[in-house]
Amino acid sequence: MDSYMTRALELARKGFPRTSPNPLVGCVLVKNNRVIAEGFHRRFGGSHAEIEAIRQAGKKAAGSTAYVTLEPCSYHGKTPPCTQALIDAGIRKVVAAVKDPNPRVNGRGFGLLKKAGIQTRCGLLREKAKALNLPFWTQMTQNRPYTVIKTAVTLDGKIADQWGNSKWITSEKSREVLWKVRSLFEAILVGIKTIQKDDPELTSHGRGRNPMRIIIDPGFKIHPGAKILNTGPARTLIVTSKIDYEKFKTITNKEVEILEVPTTKNGRLDLQYALKLIALKGIQTLLVEGGGITHGHFVEQKLFDEILWFMAPKILGGEKAKSAVAGRGFDIGEIIKIKNLTVTNSFYEGDLIIRGTRHEEGLRWPMINL
Repeated sequence: MDSYMTRALELARKGFPRTSPNPLVGCVLVKNNRVIAEGFHRRFGGSHAEIEAIRQAGKKAAGSTAYVTLEPCSYHGKTPPCTQALIDAGIRKVVAAVKDPNPRVNGRGFGLLKKAGIQTRCGLLREKAKALNLPFWTQMTQNRPYTVIKTAVTLDGKIADQWGNSKWITSEKSREVLWKVRSLFEAILVGIKTIQKDDPELTSHGRGRNPMRIIIDPGFKIHPGAKILNTGPARTLIVTSKIDYEKFKTITNKEVEILEVPTTKNGRLDLQYALKLIALKGIQTLLVEGGGITHGHFVEQKLFDEILWFMAPKILGGEKAKSAVAGRGFDIGEIIKIKNLTVTNSFYEGDLIIRGTRHEEGLRWPMINL
């Protein structure tokens, strides 16, 4: 049975990244201990995995067992509900890896199947299935994108010297790896100080798709001539709490959007609210590549899921040198523990890639494969 679900998970991965904001789902139909059909969700708005498999099997689907990586949907969205298709096809049993976290489903799919006399089982290879859809899971349960903080640091945790110079801490080869990582994400986020200091383009440099570029700019201080506003092809979103409409008129790039969000009681831009609005735009994966201040806001509010540290075998030193995570920080008793830690020798001038998650389950998104 594990082998059938393993195959379903392999199929599900084939839909990346075209299914977003829908989850990645694979389905295998088995009859008389033999696979009779397979399917996976190929793109948003297209047929779901169960529908593809049923169509492939035709009349042979009757009496078979469906191995599916996620609880079948029970409502009519872009496509009809998969539960009804399974019932109509005469499926005998449905084995799902994990329950759907979407409040519109979340057990209702299983309920409809049971009511129709179909046997159900849930939990086979649950952790692998949940890990595959961590972005979907995060959006459904926390109303924000799955967020990874990435930085390039020295052995002593510095990202720039006391004057703000940071080029280049890691090797050119490590930066090429980063460009590939960027292409996996739907959006990349930095703070306004990174734009003012480095004037980056924030693209994948031809290594894949370009993510949406998001700038946290509370005071709308961005210069209209900044590269990020004038290079493409990539959409750009400025998140601010104070729009300067006269300056906005000088930004002629039609791919630039403005997102105005309120401030919190301490006068800061409401980052949690901003992430909620970003998720509502269909963004499920977010790579944070800011400086220490931006990273500090995400860490202090625990609005991140993974860390991705590119560490160079160098020591910068200095009390005033910039740290990877700034801000208020925590008392020692509040310290954030990183789990499921891996350290990879990238073989690029000795650079290390350190990756981990802050979640209790220790699950990490498998599409980041370093």
